[in-house]
Formats: sequence, C-alpha cells, structure tokens
Amino acid sequence: SFFVVPLLPFDLPPPRSNLSSQPLLLSPPMVRGNAKVKSQAKRLKRLEAERKSQKRDPKAQEKARMAGFRFVCPECKQSLANLKVALEHFYARHPKSSLPTDWQRRKEEAEAEKKA
Repeated sequence: SFFVVPLLPFDLPPPRSNLSSQPLLLSPPMVRGNAKVKSQAKRLKRLEAERKSQKRDPKAQEKARMAGFRFVCPECKQSLANLKVALEHFYARHPKSSLPTDWQRRKEEAEAEKKA
C-alpha cells in the first residue's frame, strides 16, 4: 500500500523572489524567536567580515599555505611541509648529495622520540 507524507514548512527552503548575492538564511527548525534572529545576525556579520578580509588581501590563501612550509631543500629550493616529506624528497631527487646537517639532527631527534 502507498501513502504520501505531507511536506512540513521547514522541509523546503523559502521561495526567493530575486536571485541576489545574499546568502540563503536557513536555520534548523528547532530554533525559535529571538535566538534565530541573533544566530542569523551573527552569521551575516561573520560572512561579511570574511568577505572584507578576502578583498583586502587577494593572496591571503597563498600566504597561509606558504607559512605551513618548514623545510626548504638546499639543492633545488623546493618548499616542503614536514620532515617525512623532506626526507623522501631528498632521497628520491638528490641521492648522491649528503643530507643537510639540520635535517639529519631532526631525523635523529624524531627517531629518539619514537624509541622513547
């Protein structure tokens, strides 16, 4: 046997009269009254702050990514994220060169931590 479940008002987003760049404000159906209004206002304020920060510095994402790189290969100047990746790169790309002393020291420290 087949029956139809009626749709509740919060199952579908509200109809949009114009397709503007404003974000669609959907809240969980459990939030009511003043809490809903405060939550939406807080969300809009946060989104606006994010938009403004992106407009000021177009290369912010690239700067954040570069800040994560801690190792630079002395042979080819490639930026590497961590010791494991740096060692794999060095052994694969520069097998005849000797390992840099600071990388060697960090490798020994990491091995000592594993044993401890």
